[in-house]
Amino acid sequence: MNQESKPASETLPQVIEPRMIEPKQSQDIIELAKALSKAQGEFITPKKDSDNPFFKSKYADLATIWDSCRKILSSNGLCVIQTTEVSPPEIVVLRTMLLHNSGQWIVSKLCMKPIKNTPQDIGSCITYARRYSLSAIVGIAAEDDDGNMASDNKNIKLPERKTFTKKDVAKDSLEHI
Repeated sequence: MNQESKPASETLPQVIEPRMIEPKQSQDIIELAKALSKAQGEFITPKKDSDNPFFKSKYADLATIWDSCRKILSSNGLCVIQTTEVSPPEIVVLRTMLLHNSGQWIVSKLCMKPIKNTPQDIGSCITYARRYSLSAIVGIAAEDDDGNMASDNKNIKLPERKTFTKKDVAKDSLEHI
């Protein structure tokens, strides 16, 4: 069976149920939330500049995600730390922490199982987890990437995105009051 015809379960790392014991955020995150809100207003959509040969698609790689947010996070007093460990049996654990210069923080934990227990597959799994965790914790949404094929359905048709004007948003906001 060639790589292109394998089901997604054999080409993508498996997400494992996280068992988070430690706190997920500092006692107060008001300053962090203000800074992140400001930063999110400045983010641009990362370019899909990498090729996924298995699904014949493009995606924003980890470096592109970092390039789209690093300076903006820093200028708003925010930083991200990502640490890894391997937990038996063959589970990669990634902790992504978003910190604010006030000392406030939030953390996420993602556990994944590489396809195989080789250095290449473990490295790929870590990079994959870092890319998605970084995007999630700072709220960056790259256009749909290789994750859209995780279901092994190669004929996925994404809905058209509607463009909203400031007037549309203001009108919608008033309707909920």
